[in-house]
Amino acid sequence: MQMLRGPIKLSVVAGLVCAATLFLSISCAPKSLSTRRAEAEASPYIVSSCWFKETGGLNENGVFVWNIEEVLAGKKPELRLLWRGGEGGIPKARISWDGRHIAVATWNPERDAQNILLVEPGKNSEEWLTSDAAEQRCLSWLDDHRLLCLRLPHDRTPVRLQVWDVARRRLVREFSLPGMERCAVPQVSPNVVALLVWKDGRPHSIALLDPSSFAVRGTYTYPFAAAPPVPVDSQFIVDEKGRFFFVINAEDPESPLGNPERTAIYMAMPDDQQYELMPRLLVALPEEAGRHGSLCVWRDRYLIFTEVPRKELAAASFTVNVLDLETGRRHQFVPEWEGKKILLINHALITRKAASELGLP
Repeated sequence: MQMLRGPIKLSVVAGLVCAATLFLSISCAPKSLSTRRAEAEASPYIVSSCWFKETGGLNENGVFVWNIEEVLAGKKPELRLLWRGGEGGIPKARISWDGRHIAVATWNPERDAQNILLVEPGKNSEEWLTSDAAEQRCLSWLDDHRLLCLRLPHDRTPVRLQVWDVARRRLVREFSLPGMERCAVPQVSPNVVALLVWKDGRPHSIALLDPSSFAVRGTYTYPFAAAPPVPVDSQFIVDEKGRFFFVINAEDPESPLGNPERTAIYMAMPDDQQYELMPRLLVALPEEAGRHGSLCVWRDRYLIFTEVPRKELAAASFTVNVLDLETGRRHQFVPEWEGKKILLINHALITRKAASELGLP
């Protein structure tokens, strides 16, 4: 195991521009789908987050990278520590397509909120991108420079989606969709931004947005009306094939939202008429474990997720799973760092360009 060092440069983002509704305001000419796919081509490396449990104090955050091909070969992957710092709950880290910027959603003690920290790990340099009384979650890079996030204010004002232009060092967009209330979850693939919108306290619909203009391409009704998704930050993803993966509550549908003891992972695809999403495959049975989360799809074939045991299996280890969607074979490993087992979640892809910039072999 080793500390990772790479030649990463940091751009500090500042400024605020607000927009009341959805409108066109892009910082560069739209790229073709083939260009976006080429730039976003995934390397075999995955970025994941954890926290180091400390005695008598706040937990410290950690961001790791690991090689999925080692898991598929039957090996336990080597964890490379990308960044360690911060305090509070488990962070979410995302690496830009060019590998020059790392955004970490973590607790800001000065604001008592989860804000976005920009980190330059090779030089131990870090600076807050956001610093306000609001939670920034669901980070996704739209390209080399644009970062999408969800802003949840501490007051009762509406939630907003934000787009930060790192190259221009400013917040270039802040918007919502009609009907978007206290919660919404954006997920990004190279060809689409999928937004799960909540209404009346429950998931309501999924809007598909253009990743450059954010114009609405289409909408679907949420396909599991009786089973709310959990947890909020990792309840669904969309891949390049247009498949949706959901973590849903496998307990009593009327039970409150939170962290139920049993969940299930479903895949849903549009029907032949493209009118609605049809659940077609149960990819993780609730009897096999307790809770699932942190979904991520690698190269359209392998579903990555973390499994947390039920209370009666509390002594069991947290496992990272790689499920082959074509064969049904599941690969697993228990992450460890410095001789201790750790909970590794919030998995995301790293592009080939970013892996090279980070100095990964």
